[in-house]
Amino acid sequence: MKNIFITSSALIALNDESSINHQKAINFLMSLFNETVKVYTNLVEVTCAAEYLKQKVSLSKSQNFLQLIFNEGGISIIENKKEDTKNISDLLQARSSQKQLNFREAIIITAIENQAIKDVFTFEPIKSSRIVNWPHEK
Repeated sequence: MKNIFITSSALIALNDESSINHQKAINFLMSLFNETVKVYTNLVEVTCAAEYLKQKVSLSKSQNFLQLIFNEGGISIIENKKEDTKNISDLLQARSSQKQLNFREAIIITAIENQAIKDVFTFEPIKSSRIVNWPHEK
C-alpha cells in the first residue's frame, strides 16, 4: 500500500473548478485509482483549504468540503503530538538562515515523517530531499 499526504493546494484544486490546477488534480487523483493508496492530511491543511474555499468560492462549498473530509472519510487526519513541537522547531532552526522552510512546511514534514510517508500531493512543492512532490511537471 502506498501512503500519500495531500496539502491544502491539492485539496483546493480538487474542490475549486476555477482553479488552474483543477484538471491536473483530478487527473492525478484518477491515476491513483489503479493503486491501493492511503491518503493523509492534517488539520492545518484542512483549515487552510476550507478557509480559502469560503473566501474565494463560497461558504457552501467550504461546508461541503468539510462534510466530505470529516463525515465521508477516505482521508486520514494526522494529529500533531506534543513531542512534535521539538522536531518542528529543530527543522525551522536548521533551515532558518536559508529561509528554505516555513512553519506550515515544518509541520507537514514532521507529520509525514511520523507516518513514514514520502509522497506528497501538492501544487506548492515542499523543499525536502526526503519527500517526493506529486504531480510532477512534464
